[in-house]
Amino acid sequence: MKAWMAEDVIAITGNNELIDCLGVNTQLDSQYEDEEIVFQQFTGLSDSKGKEIYEGDIVDIQDSIKLPLYVIKFGFFENSCSEIAGNGFFLEAIGGGEYSQETLYEEIKLKIAGNIFENPELCVK
Repeated sequence: MKAWMAEDVIAITGNNELIDCLGVNTQLDSQYEDEEIVFQQFTGLSDSKGKEIYEGDIVDIQDSIKLPLYVIKFGFFENSCSEIAGNGFFLEAIGGGEYSQETLYEEIKLKIAGNIFENPELCVK
């Protein structure tokens, strides 16, 4: 798991500690009550370069056809093409379209293009 807080990517340890980009450990307590902390779940998958894929990452499907960029999300999804619906990780196309929600599975070759926090300009179509 990792988290996003006030423009910084932070990691959360099992001891409720925040580790910032400088490696400084801070106990996660009331000190951060007023801070907005967005937690990002790890999908269990890596992209084509071995980089871990998290909820909120913006990815490109490495395929022979040109597809839109997708955001990794977690929640209820409906894949109209394969008639699969359920809860879990899924890809949501930026800008919608015919294939606006795709099931996330290990065989898809993805490349991380950024994330919704550091690269909001990629979310505009």
